[in-house]
Amino acid sequence: MRNMFPWMAAGVFVMTASGCLVMDLSGPPFDAAGAYIGSWEGQVTGSANVVDGCAVTLKLNQRTTAPFPGNYRLDGELFLNFTCPSLIWALSRYSLPASATLPVTGLILPGGQIYLGSLGGSGGGVVLASIDGRGYDYNADGVMDALDGDFTLHFTFPGAEPVSIEGDIGLARRR
Repeated sequence: MRNMFPWMAAGVFVMTASGCLVMDLSGPPFDAAGAYIGSWEGQVTGSANVVDGCAVTLKLNQRTTAPFPGNYRLDGELFLNFTCPSLIWALSRYSLPASATLPVTGLILPGGQIYLGSLGGSGGGVVLASIDGRGYDYNADGVMDALDGDFTLHFTFPGAEPVSIEGDIGLARRR
C-alpha cells in the first residue's frame, strides 16, 4: 500500500498532462444563493395535455466560502403552485393540493450548469421534482440572475396511476 502513492501521483500527472483532468477549483462561477420566481410548463407523459404558466418560487442557499467541494453544493426550497388552470384541467382526476413546498439539494458546476432534485410528500402522495438547467450572471456581478432549463415533475397518489410532466422552467432573481 505504501508503494501505491508514486503510481497514483504518476497517474494524476499523466491525466492532467493529457487534458483528462481539467477542472477549475478556484470557486463556483457565481453565487446562486437567493430567491427566484418564474413559471414552468410541460406535457403530461402519455397524453396530449399541456401544462403552462404555472408559478414557481425557488429559494437557494450556497456556501461560497466553504472549501471545495462544499462551495459547489446548493440546497433550499422549491414552492410549486398547483392552482394554474392548465394543471387543474390536465390532472382533473387527481386530488392535487393547492401547492407544495419541497426541499431541494444539488450542485452547480464550473460552467454554470445547475442540477437540483427534490423528493417530498404532499397531499397523501409523493412529488418528485428535478431541474437540469443553466444559471446566468447577466451583469457580471458574481451573482446568478436567472436559471432556466429542463423541469420534470412526478406525482404518485394512493389508488391512482403515477403521473409525469416533463418540460421547461424559467426563473429570475427576485429583486
